[in-house]
Amino acid sequence: PAPFWGRAAGPEGAGDVWVFEQPVGFLNVTVNIRMTVVRLEDGGLWVHDPIAPTEQLLEQLAQLGEVRHVVLGATAIEHKFFARSFLDRFPEASFYATPGVFNYVPFRPDLEPRGLGLFVDLIRPTRIDGWLTPGFAATTLNGVDYPASEVPSWAGEIDHALLFLDTDIASLGETAFLIKGSRTLLVTDSLTFIDSGSTDWLTESGKRDRSFPFNLYPEEWTPERKKAVDMMQIYTIQTPYGDREFESLTDRLYVCPQLRLFVFESDPAGSREWIDTLLRWNPKQVVASHFDAPAPCSQQGLRDAFSFILDRESAPPLPGDYCMGVLKAVQIVLRRTLFRERLEAGRMQELE
Repeated sequence: PAPFWGRAAGPEGAGDVWVFEQPVGFLNVTVNIRMTVVRLEDGGLWVHDPIAPTEQLLEQLAQLGEVRHVVLGATAIEHKFFARSFLDRFPEASFYATPGVFNYVPFRPDLEPRGLGLFVDLIRPTRIDGWLTPGFAATTLNGVDYPASEVPSWAGEIDHALLFLDTDIASLGETAFLIKGSRTLLVTDSLTFIDSGSTDWLTESGKRDRSFPFNLYPEEWTPERKKAVDMMQIYTIQTPYGDREFESLTDRLYVCPQLRLFVFESDPAGSREWIDTLLRWNPKQVVASHFDAPAPCSQQGLRDAFSFILDRESAPPLPGDYCMGVLKAVQIVLRRTLFRERLEAGRMQELE
């Protein structure tokens, strides 16, 4: 699919940040997936989370400048799926990846992919120029030794912070970036923002099967709101059946339940350290890889979104619908099996 739009995403006068979006579908739900492009001081382009390199996209990028750097900010399959084909179009561009994203380390051909890494054997790039480790230094994560990487030329203009979850299932990680000049925070899945009054991220591709049980909502809702709910459900894994539920997900920075339950709450100490870095950055706006962007951002907005880590006692509870019941049941099973040692060692939070 071609990107259905490319537009500037910087604050007034910033003008050097663009987003490009394509639809991505799962079952009967289609939502947007976003690539962000930054023009650096030397005129070169820095690309975050590449999407499908269609001819239309390549033409639009050529109008902006030369792609010199590509980074992959998360381990989620939909964001790394097009990395190889995108890099094939830009063989001279440097490529830095989040640790664990391909379960592969240069100069370690004996290292077998673990767990979910098996899903990406056919799409991982033939080269990885560097790893987005803290300070680009050598480190060991999930039993894998990542070598030190050359500090890239873009590091003076863009900061990065790695959140890495070490589990017995797979390596789960996300790297946040701060574009210093515009104080723009880039994330992949860790945060989202859904504007209740905007539907410009909704796609027209794919028909929704109304027989699915989670496609239920009040008849008085507008077609736009019904469509928005269709898009939100796979990502948020909760069904906003009424106005109150819908409003609880919109017009604010939000952490989706599955990330809260299976990522952040599985390593509260590591999560807090990463969140503290975002707070120190004090971004003015955030661009996530799904839903609406750019979105306004503040330290208070970040504190509210991550209150379940920063101030657990006063954090709002998760919704109680049936989808959340399934997620909580899965969390209980994981805590009694794969994550049991973590919990007993005090490295995980107890259930609410």
